[in-house]
Amino acid sequence: MPKRLPRNKNFRPPLQTPRAYGQRGPFIVKDLLAKAGITSKGAAQHAEQQSKWLARLHEVLPPELHEHITGASFDAGTLTVHAATAAWSARLRYALAERLPALRELEGGTLARVSVRLRSPPRAD
Repeated sequence: MPKRLPRNKNFRPPLQTPRAYGQRGPFIVKDLLAKAGITSKGAAQHAEQQSKWLARLHEVLPPELHEHITGASFDAGTLTVHAATAAWSARLRYALAERLPALRELEGGTLARVSVRLRSPPRAD
């Protein structure tokens, strides 16, 4: 059998530039965040809101649950609490269901529901 001719895998159409093949220049993070509508002021406000909610949760929940909460955020009437493991998320879900009226009282009445999600804590490398 005759040997096959090798394929030219580096074929590039002559009218297109190398950037068309994913060889882009580096992105500036500030530009990407601005395109997404995230500013440093907005990030600072989000961090402040998260720390405020974490403090409220520490007031309401029992002490053994505090170290297993990895974050909290509030958006459109929904408080989202992040737990470290699936087992602790189930415990948090039940504890928050019992203490929902106390959270509503602390918050001012706009809290409609609470959801618990699983998120592992940041790794210490």
